Amino acid sequence: IQSSVRHAYNLLSDLNTFVGLSQQQVVGTSIKVPSVITEIWQRYAPLTAKLEMGPMPAISGTPFLFHMMMEQLIKNAVQHGPENNLVLQIESMESEDGSTLLRLQDNGTGISESQLEQIFLPYRRLGTQHEASRSTGMGLSIARKIARLHEGCIWAENDAEGKTSFYVKVT
Repeated sequence: IQSSVRHAYNLLSDLNTFVGLSQQQVVGTSIKVPSVITEIWQRYAPLTAKLEMGPMPAISGTPFLFHMMMEQLIKNAVQHGPENNLVLQIESMESEDGSTLLRLQDNGTGISESQLEQIFLPYRRLGTQHEASRSTGMGLSIARKIARLHEGCIWAENDAEGKTSFYVKVT
């Protein structure tokens, strides 16, 4: 019963966050991306996990919202990545239009092509029944909504080896 109550609470909390994002205003404050990523990683990653982060630029946006977006992406990697020896690689590159593109890839099994867009829909949960029971299915929806508030976007792609990368484009 306790886990059901906790899940219902988390679902309502995530739904409240998702709906409340429509009323948020983006403020152009400089955000130190490595600091945000490191703080989130230290909070959620197991001790056996490894973070590999390349050089990251400062970006402009609302720090609270950017933190929330990255938190959803990193928590997703931790939750759905391998239980032992998770490795999360995060790198930054410049996109063709001059905006910043962040790529996150873990050493998990990847996501099937048919589900790459569905994972961003509200209440969509993938994985085993145990993994799905720990999730509300709102995290990636929240992350995408925050990216759009920053006039950016989030998507997922598979490479030739079937590994899934998440891309975050911020202007």
